[in-house]
Amino acid sequence: MKNSIFFLLLFCLDFLLSPDVIAQKKTTIFQEVTEIPDGKAVVYFYRFNSFNTFTKFAINDGNKPVSPILLATKGYIVYFAEPGKKEFWAQIGKAKSQIEIYIEAGKSYFVSGRVTPGQAKVGKPLLLEVSNEEALKEIKKCKLLVEE
Repeated sequence: MKNSIFFLLLFCLDFLLSPDVIAQKKTTIFQEVTEIPDGKAVVYFYRFNSFNTFTKFAINDGNKPVSPILLATKGYIVYFAEPGKKEFWAQIGKAKSQIEIYIEAGKSYFVSGRVTPGQAKVGKPLLLEVSNEEALKEIKKCKLLVEE
């Protein structure tokens, strides 16, 4: 029993001191971008669900990350995208999720990043485009993720 408690405390300490936890924090509650740069669109990537809250993952636009910040539960990332067909993807271990969106300049898009049960204990990612109406209900409870 003492060993179990010791390992649980060790795991918690390891999680709290991990670079991912130290390198990002949540700031203000959701604030919609009011000015989109010319020739771009804004894409909000957010994580509302709470399954496996410890798992964070990167979002990619083709072969480049949309941000150095990992998507965490109850957090969101703002990305200014070039117009055209985009393939956004995320990966946890070997499990990968991708979504294609046709981006139009001047518009706003919302992508919900989720972690669903998978074979590994960490789960697998799921990216879903969400209507503005539905997303605004969920993302209002999320905070902007920033680097410290």
